[in-house]
Amino acid sequence: MTRRDLQSGFTLTEIAIVMLVIGLVLVGALGPVNRMFQISQTNSNQERLDAARDALLSFAAINGRLPCPDRTGDGVEDRNASGATPTIGCAGGIYEGFLPWVTLGVQQTDYWGTRFRYRVSGEFTRSGTDPNWICGTTAGFNLAVPPTALAGCTPGGVPAGCTSTTSNPNSCTFEIADTGDIPVRDGQAGRPGSVYLMNSTVVPASGAVAVVLSHGPNRAGGTAQDGTAYPVPAGGTDEALNGPALGTIAAGARLAANPFIVRPPLDNTPAGCSDNGGANLCYFDDQVVFIGANTLVSRMIQSGLRLR
Repeated sequence: MTRRDLQSGFTLTEIAIVMLVIGLVLVGALGPVNRMFQISQTNSNQERLDAARDALLSFAAINGRLPCPDRTGDGVEDRNASGATPTIGCAGGIYEGFLPWVTLGVQQTDYWGTRFRYRVSGEFTRSGTDPNWICGTTAGFNLAVPPTALAGCTPGGVPAGCTSTTSNPNSCTFEIADTGDIPVRDGQAGRPGSVYLMNSTVVPASGAVAVVLSHGPNRAGGTAQDGTAYPVPAGGTDEALNGPALGTIAAGARLAANPFIVRPPLDNTPAGCSDNGGANLCYFDDQVVFIGANTLVSRMIQSGLRLR
């Protein structure tokens, strides 16, 4: 018998079978590993959102108000300048945009590099620390210097420049009795069992005073750090309610009609899915944190601020 006859080895068929088995084992193992990686990413992103929420509360405790959104992409809140008309609230009467990360000293983007979206209730952007703001108790006047009559001004907050309370119609700061106007739901109104988490449609209102949103790993409806806008989500979905294009957001655009949606993530899109009453929900990866009026007022009182 020759030396060659004594040698043994695997045939190509045997090698193929071994590789197939190894491949199947790896596929089975990679599924849980990939899921754990996704959970880790989500948790890391949640930490950024929680940091933004804490920064907003700290800002309010220091300044007696919440910041306006950043509309230009420079990270600085866009607020009406001292002495401007009106000398109160956010520039252009717009209360939704990017989280003002420079003003707050937090990260600009979420874990996936998309800027955080931020909505604030206009009532809570008022401040009495500006010496050029005239605050009084005369209804029907705005806060310009000197105070002048504002056509159609009523103690109901319409138009901008009027406050929302009858007891102190021209208060320069928000008051303990003020409530948020941002609705938050755990699903669309057409979905059976869906409820408000923060409800601005009831009297008295109990909407959120501020909301910070991450568009998640698919980035749908978001804006990149360099200002590039990502494609918007499919119409009618929960993600679509969370992410209108920044250029289309007007003052009050989200009130009642478009609540922010907060629900568990879903990383697939079942056939025939519907977020408004269907049996199967659609893909969803947004993460949202919000602040209620009670939480904000409590933090400010703990910090020693006196509110009316």
